[in-house]
Amino acid sequence: MGRRPAKCYRFCKNKPYPKSRFCRGVPDPKIRAFETGKKRADADEFPACVHVISMEKEQLSSECLEAARIAANKYMVKNCGKDAFHLRIRVHPYHVLRINKMLSCAGADRLQTGMRGAWGKAHGTAARVKIGQILMSIRTKENFVHLAVEALRRAKFKFAGRQLVLTSHKWGFTHAIKEHYKSRFCRGVPDPKIRAFETGKKRADADEFPACVHVISMEKEQLSSECLEAARIAANKYMVKNCGKDAFHLRIRVHPYHVLRINKMLSCAGADRLQTGMRGAWGKAHGTAARVKIGQILMSIRTKENFVHLAVEALRRAKFKFAGRQLVLTSHKWGFTHAIKEHYKEKMATRELLYDGSYSKPATRHGKITARNCFG
Repeated sequence: MGRRPAKCYRFCKNKPYPKSRFCRGVPDPKIRAFETGKKRADADEFPACVHVISMEKEQLSSECLEAARIAANKYMVKNCGKDAFHLRIRVHPYHVLRINKMLSCAGADRLQTGMRGAWGKAHGTAARVKIGQILMSIRTKENFVHLAVEALRRAKFKFAGRQLVLTSHKWGFTHAIKEHYKSRFCRGVPDPKIRAFETGKKRADADEFPACVHVISMEKEQLSSECLEAARIAANKYMVKNCGKDAFHLRIRVHPYHVLRINKMLSCAGADRLQTGMRGAWGKAHGTAARVKIGQILMSIRTKENFVHLAVEALRRAKFKFAGRQLVLTSHKWGFTHAIKEHYKEKMATRELLYDGSYSKPATRHGKITARNCFG
């Protein structure tokens, strides 16, 4: 017996009926590959994108999805090569179609009669789509957009109902508009000068370094990656020289995520002092900086009690690399943990705190009873 025509299953009636332990014996969907072409290409490689959008609320069988995929893929491979595009089927045939089959001869579906609304056995699968939902997408290079449009125009003839082929104003499969993509994701930003945010004995456990000293910002400002690197070098050099590289652990606590811009008009020496232009001009990426608040910790050093005065001096020298005002404070907590020094040993002994690398974490009373959460 052949397949029933799509008009029998085209409309979204009743609730979705997915495959489950209650709905067994469902035949595999005809479509197995939902992506073809250069699937692993990164976002920058294919900036253009074309979609097929459904203009009806309907059901699309797995057979028509596979036929559309083959038609679009064949046209793209033939005209621009298999590595010049990435095709993706955006809907999945999870809904199970049923048939109340009574006769098994040819054309039996047109001859048989039975109870209206009979339940029937699993017959195939279909995807339930809404108006405005994307069915297929192709991302490719700008010079192949017309080929992608033609490929999807041919593919949409495999579907029932009405569809629309649209060229997207977004970059590839991303959510960014093309005009904003490079600035939004900051392409062409120079790497920050600071690359290592921790130095010293980084893997030392929490018990080894009980003392901790911080540099705290007293202004709301931006600190460039250059000054962060200069401060790290100054503090690290002083500590290594005076107490050895394994007697401390230094950590930069802020990261230069903010991109600085410059509207460069002249390229000669001292041009930034000579040039004038529009106020508030956008400019190109020039560097990176960390945005800090009043009271935010910039750098920390944990060390042994007898080296606290060296850590204070190291951070005093480091803070001269920053603009504005900073404060060097000795912490009353144990190392980088949240526990106060006087209570740390006691909580570790009663297992209220657990080791967590250079930190400690509170033991939880929730979950399965184990040695980790059994305490008095």
